[in-house]
Amino acid sequence: MTRPKPDANHGEIRARCREIGAAWVDTHGDPTIGFDAVVGYRGHLLAVEIKDGQQPPSRQRLTPNELARQADFERVGVTYHIWRSVAEAIACLEELT
Repeated sequence: MTRPKPDANHGEIRARCREIGAAWVDTHGDPTIGFDAVVGYRGHLLAVEIKDGQQPPSRQRLTPNELARQADFERVGVTYHIWRSVAEAIACLEELT
C-alpha cells in the first residue's frame, strides 16, 4: 500500500492551528488510520480529515477507508471533522468551549 500524500493545504492548516495553540499529530502517512490528523484544543481531541477545497468536488470525496472510519466514529457519537480550508479549521476550533 502506498503512503498517501497530504493535500496541498494540509501544511497551512496545521501551521495556523498550531499558531492559535492547538496540538497537532499528523496521521496521514498511515493509510489504515482513515484520517489526516489528531488535533487537541481547549480540552477536546478531534479526528480531522483534510481535503483541498480548491479541488473539484470529485477530488474531495472521502476514500472507502475514510468513509468507514467516519461511520465508526459517528456510530459512537464522535464527530469526524472534514476541513477544506484554514478558515473552516479555525472556525471549528474557535467554537470549542
